[in-house]
Amino acid sequence: MIDRVAIIGLGLIGGSLSMAAKESKLCKVVVGVPHREETLNVALKRGIIDEGTLDPIEGVAGADLIFVCTP
Repeated sequence: MIDRVAIIGLGLIGGSLSMAAKESKLCKVVVGVPHREETLNVALKRGIIDEGTLDPIEGVAGADLIFVCTP
């Protein structure tokens, strides 16, 4: 099992990937790195991610796997 996955971009693809990773128990923690604070708050509130930040460097620190889901 992977300990930490970071997902940069929490739109349709990033959000869906995060939910799939959590449902399949692919990893222990999913860290989301969206572009806007509003998106971060919604993702945390809905349980789409376990942790989040707007700072990409902070978000990928310690990640075992990083997905970049940006246009």
